[in-house]
Amino acid sequence: VCSSELLLSPADVERVKRGLANTKKWDNLIAQSSKLTGVNEKIIRGIMTIESNGNQFAKSFCCYGLMQMLPSTFASWLKKGTKEENKIISKYVNPSLSNSQIENALLNEKADGYPKIYNPELNILVASIGIRSILDLAKQRTGNENLTHLAISYNAGGGALNSHIINKGYAKSDSATIYKVFPYQETKNYIKLFIRFEWFVEITLSNFNFF
Repeated sequence: VCSSELLLSPADVERVKRGLANTKKWDNLIAQSSKLTGVNEKIIRGIMTIESNGNQFAKSFCCYGLMQMLPSTFASWLKKGTKEENKIISKYVNPSLSNSQIENALLNEKADGYPKIYNPELNILVASIGIRSILDLAKQRTGNENLTHLAISYNAGGGALNSHIINKGYAKSDSATIYKVFPYQETKNYIKLFIRFEWFVEITLSNFNFF
């Protein structure tokens, strides 16, 4: 993407740099989730960087943990786990429970002294399951694992992607075009950070050996 609108500002650069450094402590869990779900480690790390700066106990509005999920989204994605993924999930929550029961367990039951929704192993894995689902749908629609679709779906929800991009004929448009037409400023900022993140890591931080 060459649009100047999607270039990172100096403040963005510093934010990503700090976030990347903070994600290092979660290397093993990122690798585990990547192996189980097939989601590239860079994508998991990128979302973690933007969402929480690697802070396990981050809470923004009603979103929780390293990957900043709503409890309802968390429960929905948790139930998409495969047999192998459920071996890990079941250490914390019974995936056969109803969505509302899972939400209750996440918020009100504790593991290691804090609500289960903050557990890094569970939080990263369930988010990765959701990311895999989003990328699979993007591939059906566009022929590739479209990162712009992922950024919108993760930040604003699949409904917003459908309403403002898919249903208006922009499904296969480039990132710069989607950035221009999408109406939510918060999500536009997210698109910019996430789409430029790949370039930033590869070109600017390659000597950090994070990946």
